Amino acid sequence: MLIQTRIVIRLMMFILFPIGLFCLIALAIGTANPTQWVSAITYLPTQNISRITIFDMNRNLPIHIPTSYVQLPEQGNAPVISLSPDGRRVLLIYGLMSPNLDAPRSSFVWDIFSGDFAEIPPCDMFQPTWLPDSRRVAYTCYGGLTQGTYFFDFETRQSIVTPLIMMDMMSPDGQYVVITGRVSMSVASLDRSYEQPVTPPNMWASFIGWESDSQSLLIQGVKNIQRYTLPTNTLEILAEELNISNYQPMKISPDNQWLSLSLGLSNPKPHILHLPTATVYDLSVFGDDVIQPESLVWSPDSQWLIMIGYSRGERVYYLTRPDKSEFVLLHRTNMQFNQRLAKWSSDSQWITFSEDSTGYLHIWRWDEAKAQFTVFKVIEQLIFAEQWLTPDKLGFVVAQDKDTMKSYLAYFDIATGEIHRISYPPNLVVEYHFLER
Repeated sequence: MLIQTRIVIRLMMFILFPIGLFCLIALAIGTANPTQWVSAITYLPTQNISRITIFDMNRNLPIHIPTSYVQLPEQGNAPVISLSPDGRRVLLIYGLMSPNLDAPRSSFVWDIFSGDFAEIPPCDMFQPTWLPDSRRVAYTCYGGLTQGTYFFDFETRQSIVTPLIMMDMMSPDGQYVVITGRVSMSVASLDRSYEQPVTPPNMWASFIGWESDSQSLLIQGVKNIQRYTLPTNTLEILAEELNISNYQPMKISPDNQWLSLSLGLSNPKPHILHLPTATVYDLSVFGDDVIQPESLVWSPDSQWLIMIGYSRGERVYYLTRPDKSEFVLLHRTNMQFNQRLAKWSSDSQWITFSEDSTGYLHIWRWDEAKAQFTVFKVIEQLIFAEQWLTPDKLGFVVAQDKDTMKSYLAYFDIATGEIHRISYPPNLVVEYHFLER
């Protein structure tokens, strides 16, 4: 049985490259020997081809996937490739990049480990998305009698169709979706066999997001925040008399106890709302810094959040408790380029963020002895993307080689502080998923 942690890296530089056949990629590993596999989409720009490869890091060899059914690219009909959340299956779509938007797309789902594959009924497919169960693909068709949102089940080979829905309003478990009208809101199963009103008739409301248990969701009413609970079909007001601004998207904490939002119509400022008590905390001021927020990232345990924003012409990175009882300045820079979000390890013990001026990766960790986060290491290479895993404490990065200026996939061993390459230029890793047996 595979236990998987999804790691998806989509580098914008590859959008312009069409994707064709699968290519061979070399593997080189240092002395460390992790237990996991990596399934990856790799791209060879010199030959304009790509392939799916599984890196068995115990054997130090890649496992090449047979591709006998994959079509040859012709007239821009190269496949777009997407890996399932568990990394076991591949979605290949032909014609998605065609300028003829009404043309039917040919698409296949392929099981990497069993070799089994199935064709999805063709249509003018848009927005193909894997559902969390890794067996269903959701997509939208707009043309003629086929218009609707479809859900293709790889295991049953069946598709169900519903009226068009917004995929970003789907519950985390992929079972329900929120349906909104001009003055109405309801929640429904994907096949519409179950549908229940969320709000009374003619009540204005805006969808905020699902809570992590997929059993409740938050909505914004007129100057209030409300929670709808599916099992009891109840709607309750959590906080009132709020001058809510849409300056920043609202974010629910992983434990469903907190909500980040902007308050103030003329001069919106970042705040945190404690949902059980309706207590509001102002996150616009840290010491001498008055923050104009850019991004906010919750720790998985909801005990901390990272605020990145601007103050006095500089970008600042603050780590804070939700109630601001503790906070620390992580970094300050006068560079103001586009910035990736800071990232947390799944156990909330590690933090990474990339510095604007150099691209160097800063790593902080929780120090039990000091009961605080401290600087652990700065990787002095240009890092395009990173992700941390636990309990192995292996950090995966896409970095740039200083000599060739080409990117490569590597893992960072926290125990030794060493970086071990997995791929070498000119092969480029477009997307990868981390697997464990």
